[in-house]
Amino acid sequence: LIRFWNKFSVIVGGDTVGDYEVTLSEIWEELSAVIHIPAEDGMRAEIEVEERLCKAISEMQIVWNRLLAQKKRLVILTDMYLPQEVLEQILAHNGYAGYERLMVSNTYRKSKADGSLYEELKAAYPGSRIIHVGDDPVSDVRNAKRHGITAIRI
Repeated sequence: LIRFWNKFSVIVGGDTVGDYEVTLSEIWEELSAVIHIPAEDGMRAEIEVEERLCKAISEMQIVWNRLLAQKKRLVILTDMYLPQEVLEQILAHNGYAGYERLMVSNTYRKSKADGSLYEELKAAYPGSRIIHVGDDPVSDVRNAKRHGITAIRI
C-alpha cells in the first residue's frame, strides 16, 4: 500500500543525520498521526493485502526452479519495509522454498538501491562467486555490478 516510502531521512533538531531503510512499524507510526488510523490496524490491513496480492513472477520461478535443480545456494535480497517473517510467508505461499537465507533491507538498514546490501551479502559469503538475478535495471543490475557482482535482469 505504501510502496513510495522505501527510505526515511532521519532528522534530529532540523539536521539530517542519515538515511536508513524503513520498517512497516516506522511507516505506520508516522502515517497513523496523519490519517488517524491506529498503527496496529493499518499494519495488519497492509500485511493482509500484501499477502493476498503478492504473486510469483513466472519467469523468475522458472529460473528459481532451474537453480534449485542444479543445487545452487540461493539467497534472497530485497529492499522492503515489510517484516522478514511476513516475507517468508509470502515466499512460501508462492512456491519459493529451498533458499538458504533471506536478507531484507530493513533488517540490515542497508539497501540494494545504494549498494550497501550487496556489501553485506559479500561479507556473509566471502570468496563466493555471486550472481544476482532481478528485475530492476538500477538496483538489481547496475548496483550489483558496481559492487563486483555479476547481474542478470529478468
